[in-house]
Amino acid sequence: MDIQYVGDAGVTQVCIDAVCRHLQYGGPFVDARLLSAKGAHGLLLRTDHGELVAVRSGFASGYDGEAPRGLSTVLSLLRSFDIYTFEISVPAALLKRLNAARLSNDDVGLVTAAPPAFGGDAYHYMNLRHAFSDGSDVLVRTFLPVVPFGVLDPRLADLAVSFWDEPGDRLMRGYRRLEDAVRKRSIMDEHGAKLFTRAFGSKGLLGWNDIGSAESDARVQFFVSAYRAFRNPRAHREVRERAEDQLAELMTLNHLYRLESQAVANDGNSQVEQA
Repeated sequence: MDIQYVGDAGVTQVCIDAVCRHLQYGGPFVDARLLSAKGAHGLLLRTDHGELVAVRSGFASGYDGEAPRGLSTVLSLLRSFDIYTFEISVPAALLKRLNAARLSNDDVGLVTAAPPAFGGDAYHYMNLRHAFSDGSDVLVRTFLPVVPFGVLDPRLADLAVSFWDEPGDRLMRGYRRLEDAVRKRSIMDEHGAKLFTRAFGSKGLLGWNDIGSAESDARVQFFVSAYRAFRNPRAHREVRERAEDQLAELMTLNHLYRLESQAVANDGNSQVEQA
């Protein structure tokens, strides 16, 4: 059976980050097993293909500190993903072997046995704040802002790869690149709001098939409003903002790129009216 070992024993944040990475990119997971020995805890995540992800014992319980808070955080995250977590009491030597990436076949057999035989759920380790919330705030605050490369327009890919080096610069280059693309396709020498209004407007050379005039007008206004609300402030002053705001703006810009790529040459036919 394939086992992937992640995290560092005794280092809570590294173990939380490892769980987040696998929730973001791995799985799908069918359940999680909290491996407990003398107040120390590791995790075993099991995928629907029978693969195991072993998280070293960076969690603890029985006192007020970072490790117990981290355990509560991870349990809340797993619950948010509808991954049931139950606890198995194991020998301390088993946790040592997990931390050394040396689980034996007998160890794996013990910790992957049917839940009813070896323990109950692990949610009694959650603190009150996590236990009585829906987990959405914990999820948002715990996960790092990550560029979703799988949904990017290819023309933004090179800027996205180095996005976190200089987010403001990458965004401005993305805005300029989009204007250049629209200018080239529409054979116009306008800028910003005037460019998008003329290029995609009712008499413009570009438009979208099979949508009504109201929806088409709304898309034009989306281009105009996005540039006025985000691009223009960046062009005229230094903008101070959080990383998640910068990533959200990149996703807004990406959607403009996607809409531009869907636009076709206007053949002069009247647009389909909405019901």
